Amino acid sequence: MVLSTDKAAYPINAMGMTKALMEKTMMAAARNLDPKKSVFCGTRYGNVMASRGSVIPLFIEQIKNNKPLTITNPK
Repeated sequence: MVLSTDKAAYPINAMGMTKALMEKTMMAAARNLDPKKSVFCGTRYGNVMASRGSVIPLFIEQIKNNKPLTITNPK
């Protein structure tokens, strides 16, 4: 099982690159081993609250300034 984050999608530092390499290693192993004997599962999580790229600081600023929240899908 591989647990990763969105940092692996476009790695810009060592942490993101190690996550990307982990994902690539898992996918390569999954392609090369017998699927009847091994099961591979990879999960990539989204942004962690208030981490680089998080929308939380933006939302807080919009709320403080009485502006509408800029969300992708209002539903």
